[in-house]
Amino acid sequence: MPRCCYHDEYGEVFPPAEAASQARRFRRRGLAGTDARLVSMLRAEGVADAHVLEVGGGVGDVLVALFDAGAAHAIDVDLSPSWVEAARRFVDEHGYGERFEARAGDFVDEAALLPEVDVVILNRVVCCYPDMDAMLAAAAGRSRRVLALVYPADRWTNRAAIAIANLWFRLRRLQFRVFVHPEASMRSVLRAAGMEVVRQRSGVVWRTVVLTRSPALPSLRSHPEQS
Repeated sequence: MPRCCYHDEYGEVFPPAEAASQARRFRRRGLAGTDARLVSMLRAEGVADAHVLEVGGGVGDVLVALFDAGAAHAIDVDLSPSWVEAARRFVDEHGYGERFEARAGDFVDEAALLPEVDVVILNRVVCCYPDMDAMLAAAAGRSRRVLALVYPADRWTNRAAIAIANLWFRLRRLQFRVFVHPEASMRSVLRAAGMEVVRQRSGVVWRTVVLTRSPALPSLRSHPEQS
């Protein structure tokens, strides 16, 4: 039984048409906003020749940007088979198909079958998963070096917006929910897994955090949080 009890609703919440729209945006202007910031922070930690695992990688645009930056291989694990196929097509279109693997499934259930990699990415994923502890522990367990997270900042504005979104899902009779997981709890799970924050940035909605297995407090001090 998958830990994510509403995995069969992802296709409705994230329809295939959204994948096509995301691909068109990347073709027009490349990465922007939070995704561009995420890639920039990962490049600062070093991605040349890295093996990367992204959970819920969408159409694969972040992975293409990391391939452009020198990543050697990437795996994408996504609950939605239609998004897995969209990612395969998109990455192949950009010439990296032979260095890319995409799997459909619940990452928490699949994690033990996946190899350890240099970089693991959870880009706006943990906020869509009910078992935060299991997701973060599984992600940290696959990372030899770097773990990157993008999640809603724990602010009242985000909590209010997500409460409205969850009401809408409830009215549509969907089990899918969005979460603002307590940041202290998230960091506690990651710290127990041996990961320490080295870089962080905050936008209006999203917080981007990069962690590594080796504490690098000078790096954190040299990259203060921005709001």
